[in-house]
Amino acid sequence: MKKFTSVIIFIQFSLLCVGNNKNESIFSADLLQLRVFCIKKDSAYSPPKVYAPFQGKKVFCSTEYKQKVFVTINGNNVNIVIGKKKMTGIYKKSEVLLTNDPKEIEYRKNAPGKYHYGSYYVIGKDYFSVLLGENGEYSYYSQCS
Repeated sequence: MKKFTSVIIFIQFSLLCVGNNKNESIFSADLLQLRVFCIKKDSAYSPPKVYAPFQGKKVFCSTEYKQKVFVTINGNNVNIVIGKKKMTGIYKKSEVLLTNDPKEIEYRKNAPGKYHYGSYYVIGKDYFSVLLGENGEYSYYSQCS
């Protein structure tokens, strides 16, 4: 009897769902909680905006340092490997990269003003920069050839 009642309620809600939308609709119902969701077929799924400057893997070199930086970007997710140090991060806004590096987290806590937020690592299409804590300048890495 419960199944029959659930089926009747499901049919009634689904007819309401289809009747309320002029466009064709697909619907699904959770019969245990009696929830109905109407989804228009015309409404296209838009993927999240990608703020990263490139996709894939790139290697950056410096003339000052004898180490290489490996940067892998997939969507807005970033993996950075400098020597034995591995960090992950994500692009939150157009050029704001936030990582799990303890030095960057400390920098964000103590940075003066909101303009320094997330600018510890800067990645471009063909360069990579890391903020030097002593003087506020960046160490520059260009793409290895």
